Amino acid sequence: MSIDVGEYAPRSKGRPDFQSDDDRHETVGVAFRAGPAVLMAPPAPLAPIDAPPSAGSAAHAQAEIAAMADRMVTSFSVGRIGRGGRDGHTVRMSLALGAHGKVDVELELRGDELTVSLCPDGPCTAETADLSAALERHLGVDVTIR
Repeated sequence: MSIDVGEYAPRSKGRPDFQSDDDRHETVGVAFRAGPAVLMAPPAPLAPIDAPPSAGSAAHAQAEIAAMADRMVTSFSVGRIGRGGRDGHTVRMSLALGAHGKVDVELELRGDELTVSLCPDGPCTAETADLSAALERHLGVDVTIR
């Protein structure tokens, strides 16, 4: 690769002009040699762009809960869910979470306030805590774990 080094010289009307000097060239050489571990490693499988999260994962559960919360709030805002009811509107879901566990989810919309409750069932308490934190960040509501 050759990098042209020039200098500014004033033109006739006082404006600067970049003038190239062909005598000044710097050659920059770069060499990279990969080690055998890099060359022999199998390519990692890539997920397609915008692939949906796999069922049973925390990302899948978060997406399902966020979609349901969005539908509930949208229904409330367009008037399909009654405003100011004492009982509010409740949706219960059961989602697979982790290898052998599931989480029961309760979304309650009372007026314009949304509450989310998670009840883990099986060996998925760590996944439930991570899911709770992710939902609090994503939805901006308090999430309780029972």
